[in-house]
Amino acid sequence: MRRVFSVLLRLITFGAAALLCVVLLAGTAMAAETKIDEKNFPDESFREWVSENADLDGNGSLSAAEISKVKTMNIESSAIQKLKGIEFFTELEVMTVQGELSGRVDLRKNTKLKQLDLSGNYEMTSVDVSGCSELLYLDVSYTMLRSLDIGENSKLKTLICDETQIQSLNLGNNKELTELSCAETKITSLNLSKQTKLKSLVCSDNPITKLDLSKNVLLTSVDCARCALTTFTIGSSLKELLKLDCSRNDLLSLDLTQASKLNELKVFGNRLSAKTLKLPNSLKELFELPGGETTVSRDYIRELALPVMIHKWDTDAKQITADLPVPVGDVISVVFYRGRSYGSEGPLYNTTQKAGKEFTIPKVTVINNQFYFLGWSLAPNATEAQYKTGDKITLYRHSILYPVFKARTYKVTFNLNGGTSGAPAAITGLPFDLDYFEIPASTPVRDGYYFMGWADAADPDWIYKSGDAYCAFNNKDVVLYAVWKPRTNKITFNANGGSSTVPAAISVLTGKEATVPSASVSRTGYWFLGWSTDKSAMAASYRSGDKISVTKDTVLYAVWKSQTTTNCTLTFDANGGTNPPAKITAAKGATVTIPSSSVSRSGYWFLGWATSKTATSAQYKSGNTLTLSANTTLYAVWKKK
Repeated sequence: MRRVFSVLLRLITFGAAALLCVVLLAGTAMAAETKIDEKNFPDESFREWVSENADLDGNGSLSAAEISKVKTMNIESSAIQKLKGIEFFTELEVMTVQGELSGRVDLRKNTKLKQLDLSGNYEMTSVDVSGCSELLYLDVSYTMLRSLDIGENSKLKTLICDETQIQSLNLGNNKELTELSCAETKITSLNLSKQTKLKSLVCSDNPITKLDLSKNVLLTSVDCARCALTTFTIGSSLKELLKLDCSRNDLLSLDLTQASKLNELKVFGNRLSAKTLKLPNSLKELFELPGGETTVSRDYIRELALPVMIHKWDTDAKQITADLPVPVGDVISVVFYRGRSYGSEGPLYNTTQKAGKEFTIPKVTVINNQFYFLGWSLAPNATEAQYKTGDKITLYRHSILYPVFKARTYKVTFNLNGGTSGAPAAITGLPFDLDYFEIPASTPVRDGYYFMGWADAADPDWIYKSGDAYCAFNNKDVVLYAVWKPRTNKITFNANGGSSTVPAAISVLTGKEATVPSASVSRTGYWFLGWSTDKSAMAASYRSGDKISVTKDTVLYAVWKSQTTTNCTLTFDANGGTNPPAKITAAKGATVTIPSSSVSRSGYWFLGWATSKTATSAQYKSGNTLTLSANTTLYAVWKKK
């Protein structure tokens, strides 16, 4: 019987424990759910997408099971501005968000991302993919990114960052890249020595002067048109190359003899000749000419202002035999071009000169509010001028001179607006064509205030926080002011050894005043003098009815004076002058402050105070402190003018 009872007891105990585990697990599951609210998903449009696409049971929150099912996120033409909350989707592998994202996008928690497309978000200024170690595909084109850190994305195969403000690319850790497109950025140099698996490269419309592809032996397609290339290193590496567009650069020579598979080539707009352009024997169609014609008249070239070089192909010799330059002394057309940076293409000024004859660069008015005009160059995207007004030049063919620009810049400074520290460093060198910049992270400090963000006016309509994109209208210098919210400070009262009831605590906003209430505190053998923030004070700073303003939680201590305390008096003697300060009476041992004074004496400078009537230098000046141990007299110290 006892054994049966024991077994039953164990079963009951086990059942209770199991039931407790079920309850605890249920509670844990409920606690693990992520609410789809403004706190977790502050962007309303993103919150709506999450509710419609991820909240499968419609209960207003995300369970671990629901989160695990979100592996693909495809959001196009959306009104989403912020992706706060994306960090909850830890199983996300494919993500496309195109629309109105602005400021900084943080994807460090989305460690399983393999494909990411954020193109077309014009106001997006930065993206953090440092935690995305599995990333294979990244597209951030048509955004306002000024930099891109992909050092942790060693598996990346495709990178697209066209039409951004990126100034440099560090690809040292991206050895798996097979496709790179970085057209129309601010990149001035490109090191591809470690990208030995690269097959496709687009780096057109960049101010790049040198490009070395000698290590990229697998390249099949290269577009480096409209750069400022003077050096293009290929060597014998591009044996797989099918397409090459290096038109409108400043190349003087180009050796393509080893590109045996080449079937499409664009090289017009360079300074090449039959001797300096070396082609593989397999290539016969050299250039794309207007209308598909095989020859173009000089008049046609002059009319269209095209920098087309016409070459003659010798079928038997399978090589270029002549480049047909304009005969010396013949009339050539020289076009001074507007350039893409001007805002519209086309001729700005035309002139005719004689081939092989020196002439002077004329004065041509170039107006561009976004750029400084430096001069002219035969290369479309040159960063340094070859010629300036008044320079001498000799040309041998119909030519285009392109304007060389240097971007005007503006700066952003941060005004603490009453704060004491924590302002970000000024942002300088922002180009005028960069409408947006990112508000940097910062922790400004001001006693008694909460920092709310930054605004461009004292009475802000909009407050910008760290990571937000700010639109610099008219691209002028920008000053952003810290925005503060007063803190509510609590003032409490401490009897400091006394008895009775101290006044109730009072609250006061920073910048506002509170009134010190009446008090009925007492202490045997002491007089109550008032209140002080110093627990050991011997003189009161505040009395009932006084106004008090504080910037933090403050304790006021009762100040007591012993009824047996001996007082001392500090007397000020003008010592021949007039208007000395009034006497100060305080308890013996108290520390007093020397007051400011309007004491004066005709024909003398006032130096300060001393305990000796005949002193020639001052022992004390206004603001100094003095501990009273006895009745004391301080004498004015004078120096004759």
